[in-house]
Amino acid sequence: MSEQTRRDVLRLATATTAAGVLTLGSAATAQSNETEWQRVESPTGKALNDAVDTAAGPFAAGADGNVLARRENGWQKVVAYGPQARSRRLTGIDATDDGNAVWFVGGSGVIGEYNVETKTLTNYSAPNGMTSTWEDCAVRGTAGENERVYFVNGSGELLVGVRQDSGAMQYEDVIKPGGGSTIPGIDFHARGAGHVCSTSQFVAETADGGGTWEQIGIDFAGGAFFDLASQDPKDVNVAAGSGIVYRYDGFRWTPHVVDGKRRAIRAIDRDGADGLAAG
Repeated sequence: MSEQTRRDVLRLATATTAAGVLTLGSAATAQSNETEWQRVESPTGKALNDAVDTAAGPFAAGADGNVLARRENGWQKVVAYGPQARSRRLTGIDATDDGNAVWFVGGSGVIGEYNVETKTLTNYSAPNGMTSTWEDCAVRGTAGENERVYFVNGSGELLVGVRQDSGAMQYEDVIKPGGGSTIPGIDFHARGAGHVCSTSQFVAETADGGGTWEQIGIDFAGGAFFDLASQDPKDVNVAAGSGIVYRYDGFRWTPHVVDGKRRAIRAIDRDGADGLAAG
């Protein structure tokens, strides 16, 4: 794919627990019969909470501020202790459209950018003095040129940062798409269009770069949401509790029980008609 989607490599936190990985879509199911998941060694004994694909291969972020990259001879730690060197837990990571940089977020307002080509780390933590834990992030644009970065936190706040011609980041006014509940997942299918989900059964969409949000569900859901995958305005999936993945077709939400043991689905990714869910 020409663009590096947020969850091309599914959240690696699922690999640290008794995890299940489920394929979504006929093509994905056929492929899963021909391949197997393999456990690999990691240079950290700490939890890994999110992962993404880049132009230089997969990257993962997790506890103690660790950012890992997969090289030809295995996984290597490329960032230790986080962008502030304070070992803050990292919770989310995403890549620019060209895959040349990753942005990652975490506890106490931590935000960092790592350029996979120059191997340069830049600290953007606590923008506008915001030190709440960032839960997730989404990035669109070209590394170092025109990134538009979306950050969401445990207070239900959204902060948008835009790369200026000078190279500096300019931040827009903070808004609360979901009224204040924790937002664990954000995903954008275009530069200004995407979705968020909250822990209070709330899903919203924007088409103007996060300036305004419209709630699109899910009124009848009874449990928390953990993640979502945004393909376009009429194609969204939400990972939820009780083994459920919700599907939105632009008009209605349909629940699908993908785990017969009814365990929470913690992460989801889509690539066209195919997808992965983990829990």
